[in-house]
Amino acid sequence: LLSMIEDILCLAQIEEDSERTLVKLNLYTLARGVCASMREFAHKEGVSISFTGENAIVEGNVNLLHELISNLVENAIIYNREGGVVDVDVRENGDKVSLVVSDNGIGIPAQEVPRVFDRGFTGSNGRARGGSTGMGLYLCRKLADHLEIQLDMKSVESQGASVTLTFPAKSTKSSSIQH
Repeated sequence: LLSMIEDILCLAQIEEDSERTLVKLNLYTLARGVCASMREFAHKEGVSISFTGENAIVEGNVNLLHELISNLVENAIIYNREGGVVDVDVRENGDKVSLVVSDNGIGIPAQEVPRVFDRGFTGSNGRARGGSTGMGLYLCRKLADHLEIQLDMKSVESQGASVTLTFPAKSTKSSSIQH
């Protein structure tokens, strides 16, 4: 219930940020912080987190990006297996930046992948594990859309999933960088 309330509050924050308040920030630093804050939870779930990458400057709302990355990492931990690994990687690819969250967990059946970002959708694996509200990945889609970030998922059942955030070409706007 608490998780659902937090998701609803985040959706309200998206609506409140209608002007898309963006600052330049180091995505590597932000994602590294998210991973550090999730390590204890991952350990309790029997999962390890691997973080790699390079400094990469993007424009975004720090709070909303933190929520987006946290949701993706949390899902990768929850839908993993004992001894599983969550990999988070930040890279510059020419004029774009990507953040990839992948795991070697339970994966998603191919027929369900197109629906995973729908509001309220809990796939067969989510129903089997119990407690899923179907709001987490829906919230990720809303955050990515709001921040104009491309969001893609690939998954193979019983082998894991990979979610890629691709940030738009770097802007020439000048603003301070937040670390």
